[in-house]
Amino acid sequence: MTSQSPIVSWNALFQKEIDQLDQPSTSQTPPEQLSPNDLQVWLAGLINHPQLCQSLRDSLPEGQPKKLLTQACSQEAEREIIVQNQKTLFQKSLSQTVSTPKLVPSTDLTSKSNEPVVSQNFSQNSGSAFNWILKDSYQSILTIEDGFYDSNPRLCAAKFFGSWHYKPWDKSKDPAYYQSILIETGSVKIKHFPENSPVPNYSTCTILKVIHPANWGQDLSAPKKFQAKFGQSLPSTTTFTYWDYHQAWMNAFLIQNPSNCHTWLFFFQTVSKFHFPRWFAQWWSWMGAILKILPSEINQGYTTFKARYKPTTEEDIFHPLILFASKFFVPWVLSWDYGYKTDQLLQGPVLIRKFKIRWWSKFQKHQKASLEAVEQWLFKQPKEQRQLPPTSAQNPTTFLAQKSNAQSLLAQAKSEEEYFTIMQQLLSNKSSTSKTPSQASSSSDVVSLGNDNEDDCFEILSALKHQ
Repeated sequence: MTSQSPIVSWNALFQKEIDQLDQPSTSQTPPEQLSPNDLQVWLAGLINHPQLCQSLRDSLPEGQPKKLLTQACSQEAEREIIVQNQKTLFQKSLSQTVSTPKLVPSTDLTSKSNEPVVSQNFSQNSGSAFNWILKDSYQSILTIEDGFYDSNPRLCAAKFFGSWHYKPWDKSKDPAYYQSILIETGSVKIKHFPENSPVPNYSTCTILKVIHPANWGQDLSAPKKFQAKFGQSLPSTTTFTYWDYHQAWMNAFLIQNPSNCHTWLFFFQTVSKFHFPRWFAQWWSWMGAILKILPSEINQGYTTFKARYKPTTEEDIFHPLILFASKFFVPWVLSWDYGYKTDQLLQGPVLIRKFKIRWWSKFQKHQKASLEAVEQWLFKQPKEQRQLPPTSAQNPTTFLAQKSNAQSLLAQAKSEEEYFTIMQQLLSNKSSTSKTPSQASSSSDVVSLGNDNEDDCFEILSALKHQ
């Protein structure tokens, strides 16, 4: 039976190699030495165990190995200091940019040229629908890697995205590409101001439709071609899929100007009938309106709409405010900026996109979505599909609203026959499927403002119609 050699630990072998390195060679054949690569591997393993590293360094004689080990430990200590400093700086920045946003007076949000300008600091609700309100929903973009953090989240984003504001999976798909998709599919109308400017100060978006996957008309991954007018101006990609269309509802609006104060004015074309896909609810949570911005006149109309409108099965899954905004003229202004939050798992910074909105203060035609307008709109809807039975008139506010609505409808009558017809409808509380010319005109004034007036309503080209 042959005897086995005793097992020697790696640190004993390491000590033997070090002894050979420190002792001058007496033979013509130099002793076997550690390769630089092996030594680096050992050092990398040692610095992950500070106590072992310290003990081994103290036991080594003066020489090159001890010098290398000392340098490695020093570099690791410096790296730990840098990491701790970054965490401290991030926590301080987080408390300033997310936890305690600065209040911004509404008077500071308009430039001398009356162009909407957004302050870089996001404000909380200060009690006015015309002030900026920071939304609770935010978009988590990515976890910050070592070497990319900056106390200014905008500079941090620039390290990742360059001049873009989303992950550049395909450099041929810039914001203009995604805007072209929405325009090509008839989903939106977009205008930038100043026109034809590469860096607009503000933009407007009229929402015409949001395409459901069931209405796409072909395989969701099959490419569609742009029309020639778009294909000639696009960088290189002249086709798109439904998934590009889905992504366009985010990336098309991620543009900024050098001052980081770009704003979007959104509103629906209210004469359209919408079949929203479920993913649109996520878009709305980021970029849609919220109840806090509604003026009191509009809020009364919304409250009545929510209580008395019976949504269809397809509509019932969405927030009532989405339905209200798509049926009445409800304009809102959006701005976004970068920020940070803490990743609870990794205990590190996460780059986020936060959104703030306000009511469009220049729009004063509140009667277009007021309580009276909603009452008239509900009166013309098919009862079996959309209208709930009216609530009790015991509430004085409800009674006065119903009285005002009845007087308005009766005032539209142009003959005795029309007058009694409307009275009969009011008394029996039945919807009329055949509308008189005067009633149809009233309906058009309320519902189609966004279509008839989509340019003029901005007070950019001319005054509002329907005075």
